[in-house]
Amino acid sequence: MDHDLEALKNLDFDTVQPGHGVPFHGKSLITAYQGYLKDLMSQVANLCNQGLTAEETAQRVDLTSHQADFPQFRNPVRTREAFAGSRSGWMSAPSSNDPPATDAIRTRV
Repeated sequence: MDHDLEALKNLDFDTVQPGHGVPFHGKSLITAYQGYLKDLMSQVANLCNQGLTAEETAQRVDLTSHQADFPQFRNPVRTREAFAGSRSGWMSAPSSNDPPATDAIRTRV
């Protein structure tokens, strides 16, 4: 996904009209999302490498540092919201159809 986002940033545009979420201008939010994904994946990998279960990992992932860039993620500490973006469209809030966070961790990591 990072490669796709990097390719997107190389395009010449001023406004993004995502399939989900609100339009935005510039490329800074794409860069912020790359940081969000890297932080998420790094934390999940580190916690899994420590032998934590998926449930324990989901409880310990802390993404509060990204709240300013992504206020639509209702609770950025929860992994469910983080994975909802990668499943439903990267600017989407979670939907009632999303699987529980622990299922997302099992299938994505």
